[in-house]
Amino acid sequence: MHRFRLAPLALLSILALSACSEEPPAATASSDGKPVADPGPLTVLYRCAPEQGEPFEFLAQYHQDALGLWLPDRFGLPYQQLPQVISASGARFENDQALVWNKGDTALLEVAGRSYGECREDRHAGLLEAARLRGVTLRATGNEPGWLLEAGPGSRLGFSYDYGNHQLELNDARPLDEGDGLVAGDGERRLEVRIEPGPCLDTMSDQSFPLRVEVRLDGERYSGCGTRLD
Repeated sequence: MHRFRLAPLALLSILALSACSEEPPAATASSDGKPVADPGPLTVLYRCAPEQGEPFEFLAQYHQDALGLWLPDRFGLPYQQLPQVISASGARFENDQALVWNKGDTALLEVAGRSYGECREDRHAGLLEAARLRGVTLRATGNEPGWLLEAGPGSRLGFSYDYGNHQLELNDARPLDEGDGLVAGDGERRLEVRIEPGPCLDTMSDQSFPLRVEVRLDGERYSGCGTRLD
């Protein structure tokens, strides 16, 4: 997969978002007047298959009334921030360099006067790219009960389990003494992650992953699949 390089302005934007995430999300008003937390940016990867030319992918990050756009190097266009503009349908973002017009899980891209209308969202790849932009170096998931593990940035190790009903975040992750993996915490809150080469098949999504991952916490073992993002 194409790795999207961050321009200095894009990196500063993401660092600002990350810094803000340490504070309670800003609240906005819903239709009934009750405050609603800002869900934060939504990162989407689109795969395009133009009738002429090679297939490519691009990354869009939606947040409030703007869109961050990363294009492959072949376009010669650095990171762009596109403001939202009025449209009859869907959500349209554009500046004098590019346009992205989102309609459901598809998008129209225009760059340098050329249109690419055959672009479709790849949800799984978008989740990985969103994690990579946040500095995550390992992402793993499992089922029954559903869980999610992320390592990074730095020594952070986050584990969401029981379908998101429980969260654990530790900031002292270190390599295992034996084997490939990580360990964080100690005593009753020791979180251990063991990694083995795959392939690994997620039976819920039929998605194949390069790593087999086992998470151990409080005497329980959670088996699933993962991907390195560094």
